[in-house]
Amino acid sequence: MKELQIKQTTLGRGKAKICVPIVETTDTEILKKVEAIVASKADMMEWRVDHYDDVLDEKKLLPLLREINEIRKDKPLIFTFRNANQGGVRAIESRDYSLLYNTIILGKLVDIVDIEMNVDPAVGQPLVQKAKQAGIAVILSYHDFDSTPTKDVIIKRMQHMYTLGADIAKIANMPKSQKDVDATVEAAKTLKENGDLFVAISMGELGEFTRVHATTLGSCLTYAALGTVSAPGQVEIEDLIKRMK
Repeated sequence: MKELQIKQTTLGRGKAKICVPIVETTDTEILKKVEAIVASKADMMEWRVDHYDDVLDEKKLLPLLREINEIRKDKPLIFTFRNANQGGVRAIESRDYSLLYNTIILGKLVDIVDIEMNVDPAVGQPLVQKAKQAGIAVILSYHDFDSTPTKDVIIKRMQHMYTLGADIAKIANMPKSQKDVDATVEAAKTLKENGDLFVAISMGELGEFTRVHATTLGSCLTYAALGTVSAPGQVEIEDLIKRMK
C-alpha cells in the first residue's frame, strides 16, 4: 500500500490511524477538545469546522486555528467543512466554500484538507491543485446518508477521486441491510489490493464492523468519538482501541 507521511504519522503503514473529530461550537470548547485529543491515544484530529459558530469570520477563525496548532503540535490535523447535504450541520455557498478553503490552504495552517466530491468542480478542482502546491494532503470524500450503492459503483466512485488528485479517497454509505455493509467491505478489499490510500465506511450500528476492522479492510484511517460523535456509528476511542487489537 502507498504511504503518506504527515508529521510523525505515516498513513498506510501498520494499523489504521485513529482520528477524532472536533465538533464543538465555541472557541473555549474547541480548545478543550484539542487538549483532550492530544492527551488521548488518538493519532490525528479532524476539525469539523461546519460546527464552529464563527466559521465564516476570518478574524475569529484564523486566530483560533493558530491556537489549535500550538496545542496539537505533531498531531496531524484534517480541516473539513461538511456541507448540510453531506451530513454537515449547515449549508454553505460555493463562493464561501472556496474562500474558506483558499484562506486555509494559502496560510498552510493544516496538514490535510477534506474536499467534498459534490462541490462544484469549478471550485473543488482548483482547491485540490492549490493544496498540493502548498504541500497539504487531500482527502476527496463522498457521503451518502440514505443508501449504499453497489460494490462496483463504490469502486468506480473512489477511483475517480484518485484521477482528480486525491491522496486519500473517502466514502461513507448508510446501509439498510447486511448486503449493503458487504458491498462496502468487498469494495474495500478490491481497493486494498490496488494499494491506494482510502477510507471506506459503512455508517450506523449496522456498519460498525468497518470502523473496528478498518485495518483488516485496508482503510488508512478510522474515525472515533471522544465524548461527541460526528457521524452515526462512531465508536468511543477507548472502546475502539480495545476492539482493534
